[in-house]
Amino acid sequence: MATSNTFWLNIKNDFIENRKAILLSVGSLWGACILFGGLMGYYGRGGGAVEAFFFTFILVTAGYVFASMMFSNMKRKESRIAALMLPASVEEKFITRWIAFVPLLFGILIAAFYLGDLSRVFVNYLSNSPVNGKYSHIINLFSVMTANNLVPQSWIYTIISFYFFYQSIFIFGAILWPKLSFIKTLGALWVLQTLIGIIGISIDNRINLSPYDGNDVLIYIGVALNILTIGMYALTYYRFKRSQVIYNLF
Repeated sequence: MATSNTFWLNIKNDFIENRKAILLSVGSLWGACILFGGLMGYYGRGGGAVEAFFFTFILVTAGYVFASMMFSNMKRKESRIAALMLPASVEEKFITRWIAFVPLLFGILIAAFYLGDLSRVFVNYLSNSPVNGKYSHIINLFSVMTANNLVPQSWIYTIISFYFFYQSIFIFGAILWPKLSFIKTLGALWVLQTLIGIIGISIDNRINLSPYDGNDVLIYIGVALNILTIGMYALTYYRFKRSQVIYNLF
């Protein structure tokens, strides 16, 4: 019972301390999507794949930026002391932040997309020359992406897995180097992807994947990404558990 109480108290404490930042961040994101959606509706734009990819790019980037702020209270000595001295276990502190920056943030990003699209439909309906037909309906993000084979349906699982994998890297970077975390992690990713690209080309020349169906390969890639994502969460937890008042990179 004590563990349960400290867990909920930790959630409450995190929300109270970061309430202004949370409301400002979520409000700015949703407000920007509503504004962009309204502009598209006013000018009769959007309602298809271009809008879906535009919003997806913006929201995925926002997801990575927010993920790099997961341990923002570890930047300064004073806030590090307050975080480390909080009467809750390391597991409770980590799980609280993981819930906020992974599943909850994902829901906020999905909501942002549909708020923007709803704004597009609503503003277009109020305009002097509304566009009739499919444009007047809220689009389904996943059906639009798979329509006309723009993105094969079998790719959806792998694409989502890629999002969470890369987000987990930014989460790890948030505890590895709290200051300027997004920029540093982005730079490290460029180097990492270059190395992976070279290794991937080398492996592709030695392994024949032709006996395997393309959809099966995508599923295998998605599963592998999920395993790597869990591994990144484990590394983040381990690094967070070893955090001290005096910041050490390793």
